Amino acid sequence: MSAVRNPPRQVRGLAALGVWLALLAPVAIGAEPPPTTVRLQVFNRSAEPAEIIAFDDVGGRTAAGEVAPGGNTILAASPGQAFAIVGRDSRAEEHTVASQPVKAFVFRPGEAGAAAVDAAAGVGRVIPPPAALKVDPFHAKFTSANGFPIVASAAVSDFALLEAAYLVDALLAARPDVRQALIESGARLCILGHDEYTTDLPEFAFLAAAAMEGFPGISGRDFWDARARGTGGSETDPYSSCGEENLLAYDGDPYAAECILIHEFAHVIHLRGMSNVDPSFDARLQAAYDAAMRDGLWKGKYAAVNHHEYFAEGVQCWFDNNRVNDHDHNHVHLRSELVDYDPRLAALCKEVFGDTELRYTKPATRLGGHLAGYDPTTAPRFRWPERLEAAKQEIRREAEARSARAADAEPSTDPPAPAPEDQR
Repeated sequence: MSAVRNPPRQVRGLAALGVWLALLAPVAIGAEPPPTTVRLQVFNRSAEPAEIIAFDDVGGRTAAGEVAPGGNTILAASPGQAFAIVGRDSRAEEHTVASQPVKAFVFRPGEAGAAAVDAAAGVGRVIPPPAALKVDPFHAKFTSANGFPIVASAAVSDFALLEAAYLVDALLAARPDVRQALIESGARLCILGHDEYTTDLPEFAFLAAAAMEGFPGISGRDFWDARARGTGGSETDPYSSCGEENLLAYDGDPYAAECILIHEFAHVIHLRGMSNVDPSFDARLQAAYDAAMRDGLWKGKYAAVNHHEYFAEGVQCWFDNNRVNDHDHNHVHLRSELVDYDPRLAALCKEVFGDTELRYTKPATRLGGHLAGYDPTTAPRFRWPERLEAAKQEIRREAEARSARAADAEPSTDPPAPAPEDQR
């Protein structure tokens, strides 16, 4: 699922579900010149309003905007343009540069003097988050996937963070350029504890107040807590997430048939990695998606929702890790099947990942290395809280209705689907 960060003030009236599914305007297909503007997103994590000051070529300062405490705004900047973020009352000042097409900056002046995050800090171990990372105090744990930050609360197992780093490293094995673009973009991965829910995390707390169009009577909090055990971030959301129970295969995991980090991190790679490394990628992906829809591929399935989910579902198949024959999926779940069924999508996956192999198996099958000492027999069980039952039923109903509408429009030749046991 590709989640979209709460937009700047002037567009916050959009319903959260509409924002989640909204598509950014595609850029021109083919080779492109360097972007003429940079999307710089400023998050104000201080208790005071923050002024945004743009520097010109000779050091002159011009007011460029203001962001409220706890809010964020997006600036259209010139490549390489420098900015100061200044607390309106304290006059505390931090600087950033619009260094790549998609970038986020966090203003938290109490950490302004902290040393830059050491790329080696936290590699292969779990430590407190470095001050320079500017994470909310909610997050007491940190590990690094060779520079890419992964954080969690004190309640989350260290092994969940280490497993996440292992998977991120595997996905990025052939793309050090994409890894660096992700780091520079301000992206990070947040691990949800097995008894934590999406809106419990500071990065996603704003969703609790969202009005849910199409789901009357369901609060934003209940919708998102029931809908998302992982989110993928976007060009306007540097934060992605994944549930501890899926990473460590706890009993009761609602996504036991797949590794959802592969799906969610595919969104990060697409929207904050490839969008920075190759600005033509998104438009070429959109063109492949449009062609697939014209050809009737993925009809009624999750890959047909938009080009974001099309790519993430394709990546799961590229790494032989997807569900089959349910309300959200057809028969395609392996790399070889993807190549035969949707060669355009397979070609884009190969472009991003090359021939990288990731044969995912559950942690219980590989209790060495970073999982040495992990005992699955003592793991807790994931349970949905009773408060989310109504939201889960409505979300399931909508997914089944989407699949049924597509089947009515044109009968599917895919194998029949069994009764669904969970929802994407």
